[in-house]
Amino acid sequence: MDLNIQNDFMIEEFEYGPGLPVAYFPTDVYDEQAHLIALVKMLTSMTSKVKVTLEIGRSLVASCGTYYTKVVDTKTNKGQNYAIVDGGIHHLVYYGQSMAMKHPFYDLYPKRETGQKQNWNLCGSLCTVNDILVKQLPIQDLKIDDTIIFKNTGAYCMTEGINLFLSRNLPQVVLQFPNEQTLMVREPLPTYTLNTPDIKQ
Repeated sequence: MDLNIQNDFMIEEFEYGPGLPVAYFPTDVYDEQAHLIALVKMLTSMTSKVKVTLEIGRSLVASCGTYYTKVVDTKTNKGQNYAIVDGGIHHLVYYGQSMAMKHPFYDLYPKRETGQKQNWNLCGSLCTVNDILVKQLPIQDLKIDDTIIFKNTGAYCMTEGINLFLSRNLPQVVLQFPNEQTLMVREPLPTYTLNTPDIKQ
């Protein structure tokens, strides 16, 4: 691939902007090794000597985040099961989430080996009918005070989430180290002061 163009203009930098994909949902089909091999072939075929920049953000950080939210209420209405959690769409954002129609990778705590598996609509605590995290998610024997653990949340939740919506608290942040020790680096943080005008008299 030659990046020289007309009038002897030389392109000095080539940016691979699409980045590397991440499998956010069990239905995603992505062969990382095949993708990387194709990218290497493309780059090694370049005849122009340019600076190459790879935008690989989400492939690095997606797996570095996990979002925990607790079930605070449940109900069944017209044959549909609803669970209200203490978080919401202001905290949880996935690339390609498709209005909560896709099911992300998740765990339930505490885990259960027995009990009936049912489909649940997980709704957040915001005062909007759009605060739906997941629709028809199959969960085994869901109960109030259970914790839903959403995986691969390191890429978009803080950068694209509407964290200051309705002055809700920012979530607690805890680091987990390879030896499984944990360190709390931020308590739940009130945001109403950030949304309140500072009017000088």
